[in-house]
This record gives sequence, C-alpha cells and structure tokens, in this order.
Amino acid sequence: MKEKLKRTTRVAVFAVALYIQFNAGAQNAKDMVRISGGTFTMGSPSNEQGRDGDETPHTVTVSDFSIAKTEVTKAQWDAVRAWAVQHGYTDLPVGRNGSQPAGTSGTHPVTEVAWFDALKWCNAKSEMEGRTPSYSFGGQKVYRTGPSPEVPFGASFGLVSDWRGDGYRLPTEAEWEYACRAGTAAAFSTGPVTVGEKGVCSLLDPNLDKAGWYCGNSGGATHPVGQKQPNAWGLYDMHGNAMEWCSSFYGPYGSSPQTDPIGVPGGTDVVLRGGNFGEDAVFCRSAMRFALPADVADVHIGFRVVTPGALAKGFPVIRAQTARTAYGACPEKQLGSEGIVVVTHGRVPRGLLDTLPPTNVPWVDEMTNSIVSYLASRGINGWQTHAHRWIEKAWTTDVELFLGTTLNRAEEEGRNLGRCIVASGWKHVHLIGHSAGATLIQ
Repeated sequence: MKEKLKRTTRVAVFAVALYIQFNAGAQNAKDMVRISGGTFTMGSPSNEQGRDGDETPHTVTVSDFSIAKTEVTKAQWDAVRAWAVQHGYTDLPVGRNGSQPAGTSGTHPVTEVAWFDALKWCNAKSEMEGRTPSYSFGGQKVYRTGPSPEVPFGASFGLVSDWRGDGYRLPTEAEWEYACRAGTAAAFSTGPVTVGEKGVCSLLDPNLDKAGWYCGNSGGATHPVGQKQPNAWGLYDMHGNAMEWCSSFYGPYGSSPQTDPIGVPGGTDVVLRGGNFGEDAVFCRSAMRFALPADVADVHIGFRVVTPGALAKGFPVIRAQTARTAYGACPEKQLGSEGIVVVTHGRVPRGLLDTLPPTNVPWVDEMTNSIVSYLASRGINGWQTHAHRWIEKAWTTDVELFLGTTLNRAEEEGRNLGRCIVASGWKHVHLIGHSAGATLIQ
C-alpha cells in the first residue's frame, strides 16, 4: 500500500472579517495535547533499516500546535456527523469502526473515510464548537458538501485552508512527524527497527510492539485506540493501527532548512503517515511516507486532528505582517441598549507602497444614519448603531493584494471587534459589511 505519499495543502490566506463566537470548545481540551514548537530532522538517515529514497533528511522548524491524543474514533466521528447532517453537511459517510463489523463499539479508529470526508468533518467539529472552520472555497464558502471540492484543490480559486484560525484541521506532514517523534531520532519513538525485512510479519519487533499495532501483533485487525504505550508527548497509536491522512500533498523533500512547511501547492495524491495494522514494522517508521488519491476510503485509513496552540504563532502567510498595536474604536454600550447594528467596510487600498491617502468610505456613515432614521421612524427601541472604521494599520497595500495577504488584517480587526461586542454583553448583534474584508462574517 506504499504509494508515495504526497504532501501539501494549499496555503491559505482567507480570513474571517468579523469573529463573534469565542469559546473554542474548551470541553475538548482533555482530548488534545499541546505541542511546543521546535526544530528537528525530518526524514531518515541513510543507514535506517527499511528506509526509502524519498525520506531525505532535512532540518524543519514547526510552530506550536495542539494535536489529538488518539486517532478519531468511530464514536467521535458519529457524534460530529450527527450534528453535521442536521446543519447542512452532506456526503459524509457513515464510516467504519476500524476493521470491525457494523454495530460494534465505537472505540476503534474510524476508517473508510476519504481525505475529503476528513476535511468536512474537521469543519463540522469546528462549527459545532464555535470555532472558525478551516476549509473553504476561496475563504467565502465553507466546505460542507460534495464528495470532492467543486474545483481542484490547490487552485487559487479553489479549496483553501485557514492556517491562522482556531478551527480543526489535518496536520501537515511536518507537524505529524514532529509529533510522532516526540524528540526522538530513531525509526520508532520507542527505538530502532529490530525486525526490518519487508514482507515479513512472522517475527515480533519488540520496539514497535510497545507502541503500535502492525501485522506482527494485530491479528489482522484494528484495536481500540490508546491501548499501547504513548510516546513521550502522550500521543497514542502514532505507529500502526490506522494510517493517518495529513493535509499535505505528496512531493519530494528538499535538503534546505524549512519553517512550517505545508507542502507542494497541489497534486493528486495526499500524504498518509504512521503505517497500519496490516503493514510490516518498517512501514510504521516515523519517517515512512505513503501517498494515495484524496478520494480513497479504505479500512486501513483514519486520521487525527490538530489546532493551533493557545499561544501558537500561527503559520507564516507569505510574509510577516506589520504588528498591530491599535484597532478601530470599540462601540460603547448605551443604557437600555440590548441590540447593536454594526456597519463596517472592507479592504481600504493604500496603493503599491502604502503611499496613497486612505479612502474615507462615506457610505459607512450614510448607511448608519439611514438605520438610525429607520429605527426612529418605526418606534423601535433598544437598538444601538455603530459605524466601525478600521485604523490605518488595517488598510492594505497593492503589494499585499498581489501576495494574497489582504484579508489577514481584516481577520485581526474582526476578532478585536468581536471581543468588544461579546464583552459588552449585547443580546442581539446585526452586522452589515461590504467587500471581501467584511462580508466573511461568522
């Protein structure tokens, strides 16, 4: 089943302009492990038993993130799927309880779910917990339906991933290997390969036997998650049991150092990691790479999820952004006000090198005044209006438009505005925006 696994995910620069729902599912914190970022050698040395030629060792630095302790179980899949189908998601398969027959306990990793299915499930879990979904079409339409995206993943107008948001997503190939190794450099997190012949499962590898289910000890079946020894960072079944989808498409490694690599910009085969219950020991190594088409659903394949850490730096988006030290003014709640209507603009261009004077967006005041007049004429009380303007640091240059980073500042402005609104305690909020920077409202 070893087809070269392809790494990637399309770099995403889509932002949510106004982020009103906070709470990021703290009730699930016990299921996640916070991983502190660091630098490690990705790939395998030339003398590692069972290695393949696509495992070129190279130095990689990753930022902080959180990762699930275990593979997503069938029970977890079912709980999110039940919510999803009630909230506009379609084409989410029932999945399977590992390799077990239908109707068995949902403690095994969910299998028979394609990569596309895993992305939609991540979005559903994010929305269910009040997080910002990670996958969308161009940052405007949340990926909720269809067996595969409407346009090729990786195209500029296609499915993109919000690396900076708080939603659940699949790990990059680099994140996965960093988490699997947990500070180790051997073939397994528990030591080197001791039984290294490919195609041989009759002998038990004592190092792998501690950490994972593979053909030498699985009995040809999956097992409930979390039964084997966790690695040093508290993660279970990183070796064996179910092979795990990553976000990255398969592509060759370079030899140069990298920081937060997300993979090549597109492809047909997606990376899977970890090996599975039916593989030889050497196929479950930390550095082993697999690749399959994104629409494959197989009994050997599952996944686990990640989110940015609470203090994570987030993934670089083409270039560093100017530090934000101030934001547009927060609306002050007036006595007797239970609802608020916020009118705000989108991207305000400043020219190629930030040299043009800003546009004063007069329509914001015009619309706000119109709403005030309408409410007064209808005798509607208890509503407050607010014309929200971004400060200069939120305006964007044509360079950022070219680089695709124009919405990052909109996201920051929106989050800050959202915090203000939530903290003030309005019971009803109505948001009116214009252009890409303001209409992507959650």
